[in-house]
Amino acid sequence: MTDAITSAFVAVLAFIAFCAIYIFAMVGPMSRFLLSPSYKKHRPTDQGIGKYQFPSGKGLTFQPDEKYRRYLTKYVLFSYGDQKYVTCRLCGDVISLRYEIVAYDHKGKQIKVLECAENVTSQWQTKSVRVPERTAYVSVILKRVNEQELISTLRRTSFVKLAVFSVLTVAMTAAVGLLARTVTLSISDLFGLPWALATGLTLILSTVVGLHVVFLYLLINRKQIFGEDHDLKK
Repeated sequence: MTDAITSAFVAVLAFIAFCAIYIFAMVGPMSRFLLSPSYKKHRPTDQGIGKYQFPSGKGLTFQPDEKYRRYLTKYVLFSYGDQKYVTCRLCGDVISLRYEIVAYDHKGKQIKVLECAENVTSQWQTKSVRVPERTAYVSVILKRVNEQELISTLRRTSFVKLAVFSVLTVAMTAAVGLLARTVTLSISDLFGLPWALATGLTLILSTVVGLHVVFLYLLINRKQIFGEDHDLKK
């Protein structure tokens, strides 16, 4: 009896721990590295328009894409010590906006995409947004200004990344099912339930739960994953 209780307790703890890792991986690393949009390699000579030095740091000024210049005059990557930030210089009629900051390293390789949204409280500019310390260049992509959609096509996740995400998700969901089966069988031993009933219910439940988790996750992130077309507002 003691061995059965111990076995059931260990199985439940293992199941809870793996479920926590499963959820963290899906909303954290798997989402960030496999579902985040990818941008082309940055060409610093195309957009860097000036450098400046001040007592507590330095900065690099960039010219925005031509289609954004009626809202955005320039944006600046500046540093204070080891910390780096980006701020945007706006035209006077901008009161709210949503935008992405794409950070690149010194080789022009994308290292992070930051989603930003704010109501403009400081005249002519956005708040400072912290970017990774190894950021060398940035691009700003406006998505919405004053409640108007600006971006014609949202970036799409590549097929390869989506396939890898799907395979990992299925594998982890199957592992959840196996652990759930172990828990159910351990409890069956403890209370004398039929193994066949416990096994059948466990497999059905874990499969349904896993499919619903994947479906809901893809549904919530459908614009980021599959993209969405809009007419470019003038």
